[in-house]
Amino acid sequence: MGTPAPAPVPLEQEIRGKRKVRHAAAYRSPYVRRVINLNKKYKTQEYSVWRWIIQEGQDKIEHVFEAGDLFCIRKHMATLRPRSRLYYSVIDIWDALMNEKETYKAVESPMCLFLNIGLSIVPLDETRSKDEQYKIYVT
Repeated sequence: MGTPAPAPVPLEQEIRGKRKVRHAAAYRSPYVRRVINLNKKYKTQEYSVWRWIIQEGQDKIEHVFEAGDLFCIRKHMATLRPRSRLYYSVIDIWDALMNEKETYKAVESPMCLFLNIGLSIVPLDETRSKDEQYKIYVT
């Protein structure tokens, strides 16, 4: 009798990889990435823009962001630094950018509305009664 035949080695095309997971249509968007890796390094362009925004010795009231009647100056953007109080116009800019991104979502995706800081300042007016504050808030 002869030696036993070796076990067949699967060819490369026979090895199956993991199947790709497909998200439901409601969670798909052709233009907007929904998942962002927070551990990812900054791109060179992002880092350069950040350095330009916060650089010292430059005009602190220079407009570094403008969109219609909304703007933000260098001094306000510098509040993005760690251990700083965030200036309200930075939040309003983020709100405007997020609302703009919503227009690029797939039609089937649920829409979101991001509100600016003005909606939270008006109700916090301590000179008005709670009923007046509520009426202003809901209008």
